[in-house]
Order: sequence, then structure tokens, then C-alpha cells
Amino acid sequence: IFGDSIVWGAWDKSKNGWVNRLNIYFAEKNKDINIYNLGIASETTSDLLKRVEKECEIRKPGTIIIAIGINDTIYLKKEKRTIVEIHDFEDNLEKIKNICSKYTNNICFLGLTKVKEKYTNPIAWDDNQSYFNNIIEKYNESLRCFCINNRINFLDMYDILEENNLCEDGIHPNESG
Repeated sequence: IFGDSIVWGAWDKSKNGWVNRLNIYFAEKNKDINIYNLGIASETTSDLLKRVEKECEIRKPGTIIIAIGINDTIYLKKEKRTIVEIHDFEDNLEKIKNICSKYTNNICFLGLTKVKEKYTNPIAWDDNQSYFNNIIEKYNESLRCFCINNRINFLDMYDILEENNLCEDGIHPNESG
């Protein structure tokens, strides 16, 4: 499972995020399934593109789940643009898909989640960076269309989490999320 700090499990102090919870679920069902948590904090599609082939080459995955893109949407106030512009985001998705398709046809993208804007404008650790739901929604729609056009499984997460499912930073899911 590739992704960012949400994949990695930031802020879930009881079970270390949804990927570890998935591991626990399969272990409790006595399912012998190897899940590799390949989430890296602050990762964008541009960052993932630099490592996805090597990670796949090493692991020879039967299934690939990709939950990436929220950090691409970060709005840089001084520069008046997002960290990864939407056309670059779309190009990166295509390249990531092409690499992953060499290893498996069983690929799934998870959609982006909303944030609590009162905590993300600006984000706590950088006054120049903000998350905005209208930008996130635009990128999520682009991701959804990309998956439909490429016949790739897509799990839309945009309306799944509610504000009470997010941590104090307004970005990461809490234990209930």
C-alpha cells in the first residue's frame, strides 16, 4: 500500500493507522496475507513516482493500493499555486499506473479526504501552506475520472470521513476515522 502519512498511520496512537488495522484484521481471520505499509509522511505523487518501481521490483506485488494526492493539493500562498499542479498530478498518475501495471493488474486508488479548513489554513507547521477542500475536491475528481478512464478500481473517500473523524491538525484521521 503506497501513500503518505495517512497510509503510514500518523496520529493513530492505538493501532497505527488503517493499514496496520487491515493487517490486524487479516491476522485475526487467520489469513496469511503480506501487507507492506509503504506510506511516507508528506509524500506527493511526484515523490512516489521516484520510488514506486523499485518498491514493486523488490516485492512483486499481487495487489497494489495507492492512497496518494492530498499533499499535491497543498496551496502555497506566496507562490499562488499548489505543490503539484493538477496537470502534473494527472501525468504522475499515468506514470505510476504504467509502472504498477508491469507487476499486477490488481490496482486500486483511494480517493482524497476532506480536511477541517479552520485548522489547515494555514497548516500548523508552515504559514505558507494551506489545504482547501475545493482544491482537494478538484484533484479527487481528476483521480476518479482517471480511474474510470483506465478501468482501475477507485474507492471514493471524499465524503466518507466527517470532521469528528479527523485529528487536531484537521488532516489526519483519528482512531475513529
